[in-house]
Amino acid sequence: MKKISIKWFKSGLIGLLAIFGMASCSDDHFDLNTTNATGTLWENLVASGQADDFTKILEKTIVNKKSYGIPATITYKELLNSPRVFTVWAPKDGTYDAQKWLDLLAEGKNEVVEKQFVRNHIANYNYSGAYAKVEKIMLYNSKYAEYNVPENTFKGVSISSDPKFKNIPSTNGTLHILENIAPYAPSLREVIETETSTSDMYEYILDKDTLMFIEWLSTEGSTVNGKIQYVDSYFVESNKILPSIAMNEDSISAAFIPCNTAWQEAIAKIEPFFNLKNKYTYFDEDLNKFVTDSVRADSLKELYAKRVIFNNMFYSLREQPGFNYEDATVSSVKNFFETADSLVSTAYYLSSYEYHQHAPYCNTLTEGKTPLEASNGYAFITDHFNFHANKAWQYDIVIEAEHTFYLNQHYCNYLLSSSPSGIRHQVTDGNRNDSVQGRVRSNAYQEFAPSSSASKPVVSFNIPNVLSGTYDIYGVFVPENMTDPSNMTPKANKFTATLMYDFDAKGKASEIKSEETFVTNTSKVDTILLFKDFKFPYSYYGVSKSAPVLSLQTVLSVADRKTITPTLYIDCFILKGKDE
Repeated sequence: MKKISIKWFKSGLIGLLAIFGMASCSDDHFDLNTTNATGTLWENLVASGQADDFTKILEKTIVNKKSYGIPATITYKELLNSPRVFTVWAPKDGTYDAQKWLDLLAEGKNEVVEKQFVRNHIANYNYSGAYAKVEKIMLYNSKYAEYNVPENTFKGVSISSDPKFKNIPSTNGTLHILENIAPYAPSLREVIETETSTSDMYEYILDKDTLMFIEWLSTEGSTVNGKIQYVDSYFVESNKILPSIAMNEDSISAAFIPCNTAWQEAIAKIEPFFNLKNKYTYFDEDLNKFVTDSVRADSLKELYAKRVIFNNMFYSLREQPGFNYEDATVSSVKNFFETADSLVSTAYYLSSYEYHQHAPYCNTLTEGKTPLEASNGYAFITDHFNFHANKAWQYDIVIEAEHTFYLNQHYCNYLLSSSPSGIRHQVTDGNRNDSVQGRVRSNAYQEFAPSSSASKPVVSFNIPNVLSGTYDIYGVFVPENMTDPSNMTPKANKFTATLMYDFDAKGKASEIKSEETFVTNTSKVDTILLFKDFKFPYSYYGVSKSAPVLSLQTVLSVADRKTITPTLYIDCFILKGKDE
């Protein structure tokens, strides 16, 4: 659930208090019983004589609206004197360090005091304590709290049992006096903000906070100078780089948050995989010539590296196989992350669980640390960035041959003119040759026929988004009788491979050729290692038009024709990232 904030447009105390006086929920436990009420929340708070320090803080704390560009005009004293309905749990004098909060206000840190202290003791609506039940309620700072009426506690803190200071009815809500301050639990986002050891990351994410106005959830007011004035406007708070679960109070996640040293270590470790050039050349089919595009190499390298850190930082506990998130504790989370055989990061759990952090690396991620408990999850503050490239950002790349947009027609040659992109074959239970071992990926493959019986076809495929890392490069080939069981003597493919991985402005490529001529096995779907441990010197990640090119050149002699076919049958190509 997105965090919803309210923006007030009317200025002046009267206008604000009129808005605060809008109708509240009609549930029974929200109904006001004003029979015995003799004053507002503020008046009863002052009259109690039990929370003078709290009132001093409320008098100085501004109801914060400056995030929305609206000048702040009222304090919490005025808010609690208004018709708007609240419940207040006020900490008793002498049970906490009130001067700490007054000093923060003097330093201009109104938002910190408001969120972590003032709003942590206030909730919308009326919770009178008249019903003997345990409730999970949302506080005014969007945090959740347990109000346990049978045990007379709020967030685990005892409420005064003195009848004079328990469940004090007011004309605009109910006042409870606490025996201590209510504990404040930061969200995972706030852990990054409040932990001094993660200040480098916080500095990076700070200017990426955003507010999005949600018109359909907002209440229209009058029209002034032709413009609608919203008296109750809703905004979704988010961050351009953090996932929503880092801030959402109704989520439950775990996070690996690198300390400042680990943050810099991670950047240094990841950036070499995004070694971008300033210019990339590609052949433009429409213009029929080579074209060069410019890239902001240095800034993109840093951006991509930091994006990798955040993509591997958060793990929804709801999505972890075998983990009971409903009974999550510090110890259960610690144990799970130290023993799990795979983890599903939030950035990828919608991708059919394809991208996991696999054992044996899971137990090294936590460094044996005990996580901090946050309001919406658990945070491991790590001293090092312990992820491996091929488990966290240098994922396997699969090029399906039947996806013809990968074909690079400029380098293809000697293909049948009527089907220069090949012919797609779908494999089904009805047409599959059961004598062939193995399965075809995505149940489809591509046939590339020669332009003549004497031709030796060349097929070429773009390999987009490779990183400047090391890969084993495979081709997967299909027997010609994959869907023709009547063909009892299928012929094999025979070919060499060439990888072009860098192009100058004139289109001349750096390249590597296979050291052997490959012959496919006609009894199975055959996976052949074309190039082992090849390290790309440059990254093509995010480069839309330029990519390395992998070509297969048919090899066919007169003596081969009895056992070799010039027609290529290709399932896919796989680039497997190597541990680095």
